[in-house]
Amino acid sequence: MRQSMETVVSVSPKDPKNSARRKDVHPSCLGVSSLYRLEGSLSKSQIDKIARELLCDPVVESFRLNDIPTSPGQVFVDVWYKPGVMDPAGASVLKAVRDLGIPSLARASCGARYVFDREVPDSVSRELLNPLIQERKVRRA
Repeated sequence: MRQSMETVVSVSPKDPKNSARRKDVHPSCLGVSSLYRLEGSLSKSQIDKIARELLCDPVVESFRLNDIPTSPGQVFVDVWYKPGVMDPAGASVLKAVRDLGIPSLARASCGARYVFDREVPDSVSRELLNPLIQERKVRRA
């Protein structure tokens, strides 16, 4: 029997240096990834199927599951909608996963990850989100 759990899928361009989203943030930003929080009783093979067939374009993107900063000084700034705020993209992911024949996904939400190689300047950190509807989680290597 599978337990309900949370998995975060990060989808990143294979060539992050030429990503337009990264260039719009700040010179110290190394990359921007799309995040998908999947909550439910999912097997590893179901999570892989969702990531490969729905969330990621394998020609230009790659995905990772529950990744953490690993390089010294690396910082992840994950931005999510606050609980109770409408997440239309998350609702679309939930419907699409059920259309794939995986009914055990209970919730899906979408966010963004900004990767920096050192401390994130306060001005940049504040510009990454709308504090009325979004929250951030900062993780360091």
